[in-house]
Amino acid sequence: MIALSFPVDYWDYLGWKDTLADRKFSLRQRAYSQQRGDRGVYTPQAIVNGVAQVLGSDRAAIETAMAAQVHTPAIRAGYFAAIPLGRYGTPQEIADAVGFLCGDAASYVNGQVLAVDGGFDATGIGLNDLAERAGRG
Repeated sequence: MIALSFPVDYWDYLGWKDTLADRKFSLRQRAYSQQRGDRGVYTPQAIVNGVAQVLGSDRAAIETAMAAQVHTPAIRAGYFAAIPLGRYGTPQEIADAVGFLCGDAASYVNGQVLAVDGGFDATGIGLNDLAERAGRG
């Protein structure tokens, strides 16, 4: 997942001007909304995989929307059962890992893969295995 933030200026009229906001971001969001056929724009708004529109502060909706784009309910259930933490990672957990890799604390990390996956990779069970199990039952 790659999270992008485009601070909008359409709330400036309320008296507090967001110093990071840019009119082009507001226009971009409106154009994207029209292209998708949405009824309007709002903040915080999240678009998952260019398809699912969800409230940006609703973590469960985002997780569900992301997973639904790529995995069946049976595969998601198998994933939760297989991994030690039994859940998807939160956006903050992913951001913390990215922050670590981009920071000085990781300056000596080289040629490694950091699996931020709740232990799924360590189980040795692949998504293909889960798909096969889900297909059987």
